[in-house]
This record gives sequence, structure tokens and C-alpha cells, in this order.
Amino acid sequence: MQSEPFYGMRYAQLATKVLALLFNIALLIAATIEISRMFAGLIELNITSTIQDGLFVMIFLELFYVVRSFIKYGSVNTGLIISVGILAVVEEIIFSLKTMTLQSAGALSLLLLALSVSLLLEYRSHSIKVIQNGKPRSIKDELFPAIPKEEISHENLTREAHPQQEAAS
Repeated sequence: MQSEPFYGMRYAQLATKVLALLFNIALLIAATIEISRMFAGLIELNITSTIQDGLFVMIFLELFYVVRSFIKYGSVNTGLIISVGILAVVEEIIFSLKTMTLQSAGALSLLLLALSVSLLLEYRSHSIKVIQNGKPRSIKDELFPAIPKEEISHENLTREAHPQQEAAS
């Protein structure tokens, strides 16, 4: 007997997606404002301000992509969040380099190292792609092929794990 889903859960999911959509709209507006500031700095030949605003736009667009992924798939790609963190740390290092103390430089470099290692581990575990015949293919699919549900049973898994026992019987 299959139970009916809790209707409050549907409303909570809908509310979450609506809030994510509103957050995406706010990110696009903020990115548009930063782009206008970036072009104003470019016209004034203020290169530092232009680069800083450009990095802010990149952070906004990365966050937009994360939220869009959440709305579309219901999950978040942690690699994107880590890359946003790396971009923010690099921006902080670049634009506060003259006033940075040795302690804050060490802390930021350790943070950058930790984020980089996290991103490397994330990509190695989930996003290893091989190009075969012009199409990207995941190595994970080759190493762990999908097994149809009807083939997953205790007898089939035992038979595959211990083929010599089946031959003896």
C-alpha cells in the first residue's frame, strides 16, 4: 500500500523554487549594476575599479548558475560553489595586497589552497570526462555501468560475486 505524499512538502518545494527564482532575479539586477559601473570605470580609465567590477560580475554569474542549477535539477553543484569561493579569495588577495598583513596573507593563501584541493577532489570524483568520437563521456559510467533494476537481486549479485560457487553446484 503506497501512501500519499505530504502536501505540505509540495508547497515547501514550490516556495523554495520561488525564493530561488527571486534570488536569481536579484543576482541579475546586481550583475547589471556592476556591468554599468564597470563600463563607467572603463570610460574613466580606472583599470583597478574595472577589473574589480568585472570579477564581481563573474561571481554574480557563477552564483546565478548555481541557483539556476538548483531550480532546474533540485541539487547544487558543489564545484561551482567552490569556484566562486576561489574567485572571491583571489579578488581579495589582488585588491588588498598593499594593505594586507602577513597573517591575513597566510590565512588567505591557506584558504585558497584548501578551496583548490577541494575543487580538484570534486572534479576528480564527479566530472572526469573523456572525449570519444567527438562526444564527452564520463569515465564513471564506464567503471560503474548502470544495472537495470530487474537485474538487481540478491541471487544475481551473489552469482556475480562468487561465480565459482555456481559452477560447483
